[in-house]
Amino acid sequence: MKVQQTIKKVGAVAASTLMVGMTMGAAQSLSDFPGMFTDDDGTPTAEIVVGSEGQVADVVGAVNVAAALGQETIQTEEMTETVEGASTTSVDGNEYEAVIGSDLGSAGENPGETLDASDYSGLMRDTVTVDGDEHQVVERIGVDSGASTSDGGVSTSVTNIDGDDYFEAGNVVTELDAGAVSYEVSYTPGIPENETLQMLGNEYQITSVVDDTELEIGSEMTHENLEVGDTVSQGPFTVEVAGFDSENSRVRVTVSEDGERLDSATLEDGESATFGDEDEFTVRADSVFFGDTTTDVILDTVYTESSLEEGEDFPWDDRYTVASDGIDTDGDSVTGITLENQVTTSMPADDEDESDLNDDQILPLHTGDSFTGPLDYFSVIHQGMTEEATNDFEFGEAHEVTFDDANAFETTLPADELVGHAGTTPPNVESGDDLSSQGASEDWYVGVPDEDADNYYPVQITSWDSNADSDITLEYQNWDYTFSTDNSDAEWSDLGGATTSYTHASAAESGSNVTVAYEEVSTGYGFSVTVEWVSNDGNAGAEALNVYGSDYDTSQVQDGGSQPADSDAHAQVTSEFGANVHISESSVGQFDSASPADNENVVQVDYTEADTSSDTIDVHYAMNGDHSEVDQDEIAGIEYDSDGSDGDDNDDELGSPSDGQEVFTGFGSHVNLGGTSSATVELPEDRRHVEHAVGEMTESAGEDQTVEYEGVSNPDIRGTLDDMSMLDSEVTQSVRDSSDLILVGGPAVNTLVQDLANDGDTWTADNWRNNHQDEALVQLVEDAFTDGQHALIVAGYQAQDTRAAANYISNYAEHADELEGETQVTMTRGEYPGQ
Repeated sequence: MKVQQTIKKVGAVAASTLMVGMTMGAAQSLSDFPGMFTDDDGTPTAEIVVGSEGQVADVVGAVNVAAALGQETIQTEEMTETVEGASTTSVDGNEYEAVIGSDLGSAGENPGETLDASDYSGLMRDTVTVDGDEHQVVERIGVDSGASTSDGGVSTSVTNIDGDDYFEAGNVVTELDAGAVSYEVSYTPGIPENETLQMLGNEYQITSVVDDTELEIGSEMTHENLEVGDTVSQGPFTVEVAGFDSENSRVRVTVSEDGERLDSATLEDGESATFGDEDEFTVRADSVFFGDTTTDVILDTVYTESSLEEGEDFPWDDRYTVASDGIDTDGDSVTGITLENQVTTSMPADDEDESDLNDDQILPLHTGDSFTGPLDYFSVIHQGMTEEATNDFEFGEAHEVTFDDANAFETTLPADELVGHAGTTPPNVESGDDLSSQGASEDWYVGVPDEDADNYYPVQITSWDSNADSDITLEYQNWDYTFSTDNSDAEWSDLGGATTSYTHASAAESGSNVTVAYEEVSTGYGFSVTVEWVSNDGNAGAEALNVYGSDYDTSQVQDGGSQPADSDAHAQVTSEFGANVHISESSVGQFDSASPADNENVVQVDYTEADTSSDTIDVHYAMNGDHSEVDQDEIAGIEYDSDGSDGDDNDDELGSPSDGQEVFTGFGSHVNLGGTSSATVELPEDRRHVEHAVGEMTESAGEDQTVEYEGVSNPDIRGTLDDMSMLDSEVTQSVRDSSDLILVGGPAVNTLVQDLANDGDTWTADNWRNNHQDEALVQLVEDAFTDGQHALIVAGYQAQDTRAAANYISNYAEHADELEGETQVTMTRGEYPGQ
């Protein structure tokens, strides 16, 4: 790049591609664009002026310059913002995991849990002093501990498929049986009658130990120095001292309840009287003494607020009862009290309509819901399901199933084109019972096992004429091979013997005319593929063709032995997580079990945990007619084993799903019917559990953090810019005097540029014609029309050159080094930036 002198002193035509001219000591340069044309608030201070005689390219150039200027109007600066820290939850108590469809305290998971103060700080384990004696008080919470019931449980289940909203299918909820949650408090030694005991964070006075099944709980008060007309109150009862019988040392009292007079009684020293519908209020004359100078009357009042009786409601929280053996006594002392829930969960008949529930029923607990202990002393909280990595099976159009196979390769196959090697019985060469008899053809898949038959891989038939004695080409990922009896490594074995049937199920069946050819090839993916041809008349031609995997035993064939009869297993493939995809022709789910012959194929996905029983999802397609689309009404039902831990074969049906509904199985497998033409089964790598917390869950705010970022400092300017473009014919003297100007076009098309050229500030039209043909110019003219107001000239010899100049300055960031300190830049056509 050469450096030119200023415009006024320009001489010869520049020959370089990019030429610049510098005005020494200039206050501003082209590197100040576009900031020189905006004020401190980002508001543009320049008008963009296009020559009236300009062409379309001039207008396009002006638009580009305006866009660059518009970018500058949005100003940014380093900003800081305080971000509220993420909240965290903590549990004071114990946390448990339950298998879906099982009890929280089921055997093998969390049998009969009991919490005390070492688990939950809200429980009491302390020594108290009662009437001078020390007593140890210990509180416990029982979950599925069976306080007085043998079948009580906190269990998990999946909501009804027919529900909606709160009862939407697939919600994993927690349900409560009666007796599932218990509270127990023990006293050592026992608390005597008429003393105060601690329970559920409150104090209760034992007014009477009726027997070993019932206690009366209330309070006792002593009132001294009473005179005639004095009144004392306890609970709803009021006692008035009505008079004295000093001769007989008696006192007369009148008792009212809630302001209504009940009765009166005259009591001498030591006598008592009871009042109330249930005799719950007692007045006793503790001391009645009349002397010559003194009177000493003391009354004791006892209010029995309620009673605790085994098998009856807990009086302060009717969601709980006193357990059937929940009162422990030692004579007139109380040694223990046990409460248990009587409220159970239930699904109402109508969606989210609690009016269908009885008084002793509540809705099941969804994630985040809790069931509290008596007097809300603790909580059983449904925390949701554990997360596990999943392998997704997508069922879609044409009954295609997409999944990751055992080698973690994504595979998509039409489920009804997955076949076994020989059907459900060993092949018989006389009847032609081989792979072709199942309707297999090109593009169909065979499940090929590894050596231990732990995994089955989807091997595709890519070439075959469906004849038992023909060549067949098989493919898996980047491996493919054509199997043929003509291959040098295909071996024929004469089984010999007297019969014409060959079985691969058990002991060898041999015959004088039975021969077998086989060829085994390693795929390099952890398994081999073997093709077997069976003939009953020597080498004349095979009547049966089978595809095996690494489980094919060549020595057995050579010895006239047997082959494995895993025909059902061969009609399946295995996912990365061990789940199987296969076709079943059995009658299941919503299909007509009375007429299994009328049922079409069923796409089945099953998941087997190694040390438990199967957890199966059957997605039932009515696979008849055109398979180009899977309509929602063709999905006849979903069947799943909801109780995989018990080992039985009983499946629970969820009924007919509808659009967008979901279900879970006992293993945590998840079905999502996301639309009218698809269903997705998510299979977890490990069993998912439902998490519960017992005790108290608290949420703590996280620590706030200060974040630094580049922010917009003038957001209000957006959408508020004035019109900043005009034609040269529209420019007034006022605009010339008060505005910076961006002039697009040369002196031949823009009169303002012509004025500057006439003043010697830029090239004239003659300069362009004689010296600057095929060039583009970007020039900053300071104090152009008035002091302090600048003009930026964006021009070219022709319209295309003007557009090139506009593109150049509009991309000022790319040319920052070239613009630094310069007031003029010229470019030559043919070597413009971007050409």
